[in-house]
Amino acid sequence: MKLLSAGAAAHAAAAILLASSACTPPAVAISQPMRQAVLEVADAAYPVVASVRADAAGPFAVQAAALFAAASPLEVARTAEKLSDALLSIPPERLDAAAASWKSAYADVARSSSCNVPLPPTDALRVAASAWDTAAASVDPASVAAAARVARPLLSAVVRNEEAICLPPLPAFETAALATADALASADPAALSAASRQARAALGSVPRAQAMSAMPQMQQQATPWHSGAQAAIRGVGEARAEQARREAEAAAPKRCFTMSCYDYSLDTGKGRGGIEGYYRPLPDV
Repeated sequence: MKLLSAGAAAHAAAAILLASSACTPPAVAISQPMRQAVLEVADAAYPVVASVRADAAGPFAVQAAALFAAASPLEVARTAEKLSDALLSIPPERLDAAAASWKSAYADVARSSSCNVPLPPTDALRVAASAWDTAAASVDPASVAAAARVARPLLSAVVRNEEAICLPPLPAFETAALATADALASADPAALSAASRQARAALGSVPRAQAMSAMPQMQQQATPWHSGAQAAIRGVGEARAEQARREAEAAAPKRCFTMSCYDYSLDTGKGRGGIEGYYRPLPDV
């Protein structure tokens, strides 16, 4: 059972690392383009995850565990703390909503059916657990324990048996993915950025020769993700850029047309109409 719990934690950690390093969301309510991009990622990921088999996932997990064990324990510890900080910056009600969404998604999923996403093999779990035990000596236990407490309802919502994780139906999976994206969008952007940078530092601490020798086979095993998921992740990036552009435009400073520089409703700024064509703005002094 300890190894099973470690397997669930390994899946969760991998998801958080990927999210923070590949497509960290903005810390605001997600826009409609972003919601559409999240749905596209979910739609692209679902059939790939559903088709994962133990004979393919096992070797990948073993190599991933070896790379994890080869990373600097100090960098791994720092990554755990930064991820904990990012998780703890999410308002509890957002995390509760995400957990409730996943619990609802799994409402009709029995543990004997639809559980075809294999957990990592025992060998990989032992290697990862041993590496974590080494890194844990440098971790602030209070921070990680607090993050574990707030994450527990979300992790416990996932239905699994002793060998595999179950998948809910696609429509429910999409709804839960949106709720999770909403929760991540409410996190402190500085904490998310720090977690992303630290995760890359941890990955960069793996000896280059070992990483280079493992990557070709891992890339081959991960090929099914490449086409659909990469296109969907690009869509997330484009949606983020568009959302950032709109937020910057909305937050642009108003131009002053009065001595006291009050923000009158007609002072709409350059290129936005209003009275700008009739009055000359005051010079800066």
